Amino acid sequence: MRHWQGCQPAALGFSCAWKPGVASPMPVAPPVTLLAAALLQSAASAPAPEARIVRPPDLNLLYIYPQTARAAGVEGSGTVTCAVSADGALSACRPVGEEPAGFGFGVAAANVAKRYRAEPAAPGAALPAEATFAIGFRLRPAWGPLVRVDAHDGWAVLQTPFVWQEFFPDRPRKEGVAGEVEVKCAPGRKGKATCEVVRETPEGYGYGKAALKVQQTLRLSPPPGGAQATGRVVRTTVRFDPRPKD
Repeated sequence: MRHWQGCQPAALGFSCAWKPGVASPMPVAPPVTLLAAALLQSAASAPAPEARIVRPPDLNLLYIYPQTARAAGVEGSGTVTCAVSADGALSACRPVGEEPAGFGFGVAAANVAKRYRAEPAAPGAALPAEATFAIGFRLRPAWGPLVRVDAHDGWAVLQTPFVWQEFFPDRPRKEGVAGEVEVKCAPGRKGKATCEVVRETPEGYGYGKAALKVQQTLRLSPPPGGAQATGRVVRTTVRFDPRPKD
């Protein structure tokens, strides 16, 4: 191994209790005020108008991709809320969320959201005064071999395949041989992770060494409960695909 670090009471508004030997009383109707409140509540919970958000066909989000996210190879989405006019135009868009946080997806989404349009969810339906929707940002890998990383036990990889192309070994790249490596990493000395190759298929092509290099650049989102939920161990499968992909 190589290392690298009945009656029905309250629901109907009356009581069903009675004393033994006494005829059970007729249910008492609930006060009118309760009924009125229930009607008002029903009216308030009526479904609001909905809208279908349409993306402009010529929009290329790569031109406004957050620079920090692009440099790190991170994909994500920004959620915005916009005012909707009678003709479906969007304005006064503001970011209300982003995933993952800290990469600028919310602001980027707000900057471009006004180019989208709102349409009634059904013919003849009214448009809402506001619309909240998410805009996804995706990177397109360059043509060439790809290195894909899948994390296990609830961990999630934040990067896209093209980030690790430089680690693809030369020989299998030229011969068109695909590979797969399982790696296990755990905390080591001085805060550094110690990683080891658990399985390498096929052997002899340098995939194990390449997979260990990949581990040094991984950006991960921890599982529910944090790293301690998995004993602070991260297991990944690194797949090397030499075939050109779009």
